[in-house]
Parts: sequence; structure tokens; C-alpha cells
Amino acid sequence: MNDLPLNGIRVVDLSWIIAGPTSTRFLAGMGAEVIKVGSARRPDPSSGSPPFQAYNQSKSYCSLNISDPKGLELVKQLLAISDVVIENFAVGVIERLGLSYDVVRAHRPDIIMVSSSGTGHTGPDKDYVAYGSLLQHYTGWNSISGNPQGEPVAGGLWADPWVGMELAMVTAAALNNRAITGQGQYVDFSMAEALSAALPGAILDYQMNDRVPELMGNRDALYAPHGVYHCAGSDRWVAIAITNDEEWNSLCLLIQRPDLGVDPRFASLEGRRKYQDGLDAAISQWTIQYEDYEA
Repeated sequence: MNDLPLNGIRVVDLSWIIAGPTSTRFLAGMGAEVIKVGSARRPDPSSGSPPFQAYNQSKSYCSLNISDPKGLELVKQLLAISDVVIENFAVGVIERLGLSYDVVRAHRPDIIMVSSSGTGHTGPDKDYVAYGSLLQHYTGWNSISGNPQGEPVAGGLWADPWVGMELAMVTAAALNNRAITGQGQYVDFSMAEALSAALPGAILDYQMNDRVPELMGNRDALYAPHGVYHCAGSDRWVAIAITNDEEWNSLCLLIQRPDLGVDPRFASLEGRRKYQDGLDAAISQWTIQYEDYEA
């Protein structure tokens, strides 16, 4: 395993819940030695459950009371021999614990400290405390997710894993910069900013054209047919996405509907988007005959 990109890198994981532990799980997968510092005084909500094992696989673990001077000193000793520290407490918590960036880099000048919070550590909304599911609403993601003529999707827990992946990439980039410059750095990572950055089209369309995206379920703004189709059995589905004429002709042959392939209404992408209600019905007539894996 010595050929993994982060072999020889030690990461102190002070994070909890989902996003932070997910990021350090990816770093561990890339070869880093990750030491998760937990607390019996305020345990991670998922402690002792299968999700906790999933979020923290490939890591070492220790339990320390950082609010106690002895526990704090042990963490500082650990930081002195580490390359990265990641935390995702609410704004001000890590400073009150006595582990601000100034304190951390005093023990290891070239360390990389990644601090992730819901809305960042600066700005008018910095004191908001939020989980990923709430930030999906705050950033507008949920407002444009849902089926036509229905209500926007409420809930879902995909924001935390998404942010976890981005945190891992940011950490890898900071390590690359240190390899070039020899300098550590402090990274203030806002979950809200990361989620908003994944909505460029919707944000620009609103800013420039004053348009709010319509709910379109599993359909796509450019391609058709594009959806999830019911298969035989209870709650069994198959996803189909057609992006060009060649794929469209292949689908028509597969579902034994060559008549659709020669229908002038469906000869172009624009036509298929215009008449996709009928196309969806035709495709569903085929998929309902098969189990999902058969389809």
C-alpha cells in the first residue's frame, strides 16, 4: 500500500457527524494515517452503530476529553507530529477548546488546518448552526428538486457526503501546495458555499434572466428521454438517459418499437423533449415487463 498518494501523511480527525468523517475516510483510502479523536463526554451521534463504522473505516481511534488540560495537551502533542487537522464544529468552538489555528501552527508551523462549518467562519451568517439537510434548503437545492406539479423535495441527506468529498479534495490540494511551497495553511470551508457552487446554471439563470428553475423530477434540461422507469415488482426501477440520436435509435430497437425511431416527431432532440410524456409511456410499457436487472 506504499504506492498510495497520501502514504506518509498523518491526519488528526477532530470532526464528527457525517461530512467531516466522510472526508477523512477518503483521505484514509488514499493512504493517509488518520487518527480520529473522539470524546466519551460528547460522543458522535452515530457512535456504536453501523454508520459510525462506515464513516470511520481505515482509521485509528482514541477518546480524549479536550476540555481537560491533560487531554488538550495530548492533542497538541499529536498535532506536533501530524500534517493535517480537520474539524467541523460550529464557529467559535475550536477556539474555545484552545485549538485555534494560531495555537495549532505554533506546534507544527507547516500544518494544514481545515475548518468546515455550515456557513463559514466569516460573514453575516457565520453563527448559524446547521446540518447538511438544512443547508440543502438554505442554498436552494431542495427548492428546485421534485416532480412537476408536486412539492419540492423536503429532506434527504446527500449534502454531507457531497461536502465530505469536496473537503477531501481541498485537503489534497492543500497538501500539494505544501509539497511545492513548503507552507501550511488554514482553510475556511463553508458547506453552504460548496453546495451553492454546484448550482451554477440555476443561479446564473436567476441572476441574468430572473427565471426560477421549474421542477422536472428525473428529467433533464437538455436530453430526452431521461428518467427512471417502473419495472416488474414492487418499487423496482431502471434509469434510462438518451443523449444523442445514435442512442435513441438503439433504444427503439431494444424496446422493439422501430416505429418510434422513424416518427418525425422524435427525429431530433428538441422533438423528443417536446413529446417526452408519450415517450415515457412507451418506454414504461417495455420496462414493466422485466425485472430491474433484466432491463
